[in-house]
Amino acid sequence: MRLLFLLLTAVCGLFGWWLPQNVAVPSEAQTAPVDVCSEDPYYAQATAALDWYAAHPDDAPTYAQGYSHAVLDGEYLSLLEQGLVDPVPPPCIVTAQVTTPVYGGVGGTVIGELAAGADATLYGRNDASTWWSVLDAGLGWGWVRAGDVALQPGTDLDRIPLR
Repeated sequence: MRLLFLLLTAVCGLFGWWLPQNVAVPSEAQTAPVDVCSEDPYYAQATAALDWYAAHPDDAPTYAQGYSHAVLDGEYLSLLEQGLVDPVPPPCIVTAQVTTPVYGGVGGTVIGELAAGADATLYGRNDASTWWSVLDAGLGWGWVRAGDVALQPGTDLDRIPLR
């Protein structure tokens, strides 16, 4: 399925055809949600819906343009209500230990700060796990130093994607 998506993207790009930018592409390595938190709950929900439909192709809806996030959100919620998929854990959270600068990139320009005790959603890390990619409702996307924040207890570092 991933190869087909990449091929279609390449063909559409060559000929200027429109292809939605929000098509979910599951990764075989990241299909099972974790118990404590999900590195990206929307991705995990889309993957849960796609995996269920892959196992039950006769029940899968047909969409000419692929599965958008809006379609997969609805499909996941429908499957969840029917008890056909497990609930996806909420996202991983980091909590600022002290007033923490939020950077536009690893070691980049400061774009804001998290107040001591404030939470942000964790979406990634650098190779050394010394910086966390976070999403804060007030600031948007940014990076914080690992030493300035506490991870949610039970977070599996191996499940946090490299960014």
